[in-house]
Amino acid sequence: MEAPILQPELAAKIANLYSRMEQAYDLVARQLDFTCDGCPDNCCDSYFLHHTHVEWA
Repeated sequence: MEAPILQPELAAKIANLYSRMEQAYDLVARQLDFTCDGCPDNCCDSYFLHHTHVEWA
């Protein structure tokens, strides 16, 4: 069996970081009235990775 790419402790820290990033984005998006309503063909519905190499792991 192969060793995990990330140790569980680091994976938990990264999961927490991404959760906090998502919460912060959602807060700002609400304040700026960002919404995906009425735009089915934009990045709201697309899968993309744009922060770090960790997202590709």
